[in-house]
Amino acid sequence: MKDYTEQRGRWRGLNRACIMLLVAVALLAACGPQEVEQPPDQVTVQLKWVHQAQFAGFYAADKKGFYAEEGIDVTLNAGGVHLLPDTIIA
Repeated sequence: MKDYTEQRGRWRGLNRACIMLLVAVALLAACGPQEVEQPPDQVTVQLKWVHQAQFAGFYAADKKGFYAEEGIDVTLNAGGVHLLPDTIIA
């Protein structure tokens, strides 16, 4: 009888330890890292030519705020006859 009582006491202690561990994990998960407001990433897009219809998607996305929603601050630079994107980027 003594062995059974001893075993039962061990299981109670183990159960309490498990419950306390689960509560601690739940509290840590609830208090996890909070999202911090970060400044938007600065991105410059060098277009191959002057502003025209083929670049409408870039302008529409900027106008509708798609870039801002993703945390990107986009600057659209027009190209031209004497402005080669490869040279400007290099």
